[in-house]
Order: sequence, then structure tokens, then C-alpha cells
Amino acid sequence: MKWSIPMGRVWGIPIRMHLTFILLLLWIAWLGWTVDGLHSSLWAVALIISLFFCVVLHELGHSLVAMRFGAHVQSVTLLPIGGVASMRSIPEKPYQELLVSIAGPCVNAAIALALMAVRGGYHALDEQTVFPTSVGSLADALVNANLILAAFNLIPAFPMDGGRVLRSVLALFLPFSRATALAAALGQILAVGFVLVGLMTNPFLVVIGVFIFIAAQSEDKTVRMKSLLRDVLVGDVMVTDFVNLHPDDTVARCLENVYHRKQEDFVVEFEGRLVGVVARKDWLDALHRGGAGTSVGDIMRKHFISVVPKTPLSRLYQDLWHLKQGVFPVTDEGKLVGLLTTEDVSRYLMVQAIQQNSKAGAHARPPGDQPSSRFTVDLG
Repeated sequence: MKWSIPMGRVWGIPIRMHLTFILLLLWIAWLGWTVDGLHSSLWAVALIISLFFCVVLHELGHSLVAMRFGAHVQSVTLLPIGGVASMRSIPEKPYQELLVSIAGPCVNAAIALALMAVRGGYHALDEQTVFPTSVGSLADALVNANLILAAFNLIPAFPMDGGRVLRSVLALFLPFSRATALAAALGQILAVGFVLVGLMTNPFLVVIGVFIFIAAQSEDKTVRMKSLLRDVLVGDVMVTDFVNLHPDDTVARCLENVYHRKQEDFVVEFEGRLVGVVARKDWLDALHRGGAGTSVGDIMRKHFISVVPKTPLSRLYQDLWHLKQGVFPVTDEGKLVGLLTTEDVSRYLMVQAIQQNSKAGAHARPPGDQPSSRFTVDLG
């Protein structure tokens, strides 16, 4: 994640802190100062740091269970609004997602129970005390905070854990994409409720509601896209008619192919070996900086990822826009056989979505009210 700094590793998982988290600490320190000077300011910062340590443990709970099911956890990042565990994939089997989802709230509940055991039971907070003033009151504040975190995260709305719990239960009886759609719809209804309540009470609830609404929509879209790509291989979508470049070619050669062949992304070969890739952004930047005479060898990316025709497109899709590569050479037994770009995948998804909607519309028509001709899409 951009604007984040490394804080170390736990069980091989990188822990990062977003720079905006420092702004939160400064703000909390200032609030503490306004209450009772330096003493209150230090306890306020201690509370926030301790609370976000609990948030890290929450995310590690998710991560360790997900790793148990084969997921790759890229990092855990601290944000002012909480923690984010970045995973390349989340187990989609209902019981696996259920266990991954409840692991985080269970960690918070365990922390609260452990602190209550140390404190000899539950101690309600003094409503007149804004920030803790001792180790004991800090522990009591953390008990309440962890109980709230556990309960809040079990709200059945994406991106909270409760949304994933709900989906995993629905997925026991429904297709995964349909379960996601229902869970996302409920999440958006709850998000609207947060916004309405927030407008009358607390503006922060409005922010949370908007965040939940967008996250639910994004989750539904991602799952629908992946369902359209299910059982589709790279070889089904790749382009097989393309022009290769030589390191001695110039950006002018790229422009020629853009004009005459409608090709905007290229691979570079030298003496029969694949040595680089040049995406549209690469030669456009070079055109602005150095003009059409810039050498391809100077702008090509020498470190790149290639794929094979039998690579499932759904596996590649989740990383396609994050790898910042633009074009992927497709090789078969060391031989270049095709190219795959983000535009190719977007075009395929667009056509599949249109066909799916067209079929749904056709099924909805009564007999005798069918269209007179088949709907086709010409991609040129």
C-alpha cells in the first residue's frame, strides 16, 4: 500500500503503518493535552497504540487461518480507520471463509477475556473520564474497545467480517456469486442506515456508511468478474497476431503499429530471445520526454512476468491491474505464442457481461416475444 512504512514482520507477514496513522497519533495527543496537559496526552497516545496493537492481532488472526488454507498474505497495514490484511486470495470454500472471518473477532474476544481475568472481572468505564489515567484504567478501556471491535466487525456487511460470515453461510446453499450479491445488498442497506443515523447524530457514522456501501459494491463487482472468468484460460483470450520489436527499434516504430495495426503493447526480442516488454504507457512517456527517436532498448522493461496459455484467467485477474506491467507475454515451452493485455481482459469481460444480460433478458420474455435477430458484437 502506498504511503506506508515497514514496522517489521510477524510469522513472516510484513507489518506496515500508513503515514496517516501518525496524523491520528498527533491528533489524539493534542486532544489529551487539551484535557489535562502532558500527563493526559501520554495516556491518550498509549491507549491508541495499545488499541491498534489489538487491531494488528485481529488481522493476524485472519491471516494465520487464511495461510492455513493456502492463502498468501502480502502484508498487514495500520490505517487510522483500522487494519487491513492484504491477501492475494481468500479461501472461497464456505467453511474456510467462515473460519477465516470469525478468527479476527475471536482474537478480540480472547484479548478482552484475558484482560478481564487479570483485572478480576469487568469494570465499567467512568463516563467522566475521557482518557485512561493508570494502567488499570487503560486495561479496562481496552476490554471495552475489544468487545466493541468484536461486535462491530460481526455486523453482516462488507467489508466487516460479519459480511463474509453471512456470505459463507449463504454459500452453503447458493452459488458463491449469488451469495456475495445478497450479502453485498444487505451491506448496502445497512450502509444507508448508517448514513441516515449519522446525519442526525454523528458525522463519523456517515463516513463509515459511505465506506461500507462502496466496499460492498466493490466486493460484488470483483466476485461477478471472477465468476465470468471461471474456467477461462489465458490461451482463450490472448492475441496471437502481433508485431515484435527489436531493441534497436524506436518509438516511431511503435507509432507505426498503432496507426496501421491497432497494436499498442509490444514484446521485444533479440536473436530469438524474449528480452523485454513495452506497454502503451512506456512509449507514451518516452514520446513526451525524448521524442519518436527514443530507442526501444532504453525504455523496455527487462523485468517482467510471463504466463502460459493454460494459466486460469481468474487467477491472473486479481493481480492484473496491480502488477503495473500492462502487457504479458504468453509462452509455451519457451516459445512466444501470444500477448495478453489488461484491455484484452476488459474486452472479454464486457462481451461476457453483455451476453449474460442478453440471455437473462431473453429468458424473461414471454413466448412469441423473442427478438427477430441474434445480438452480436464485432470487436474488429
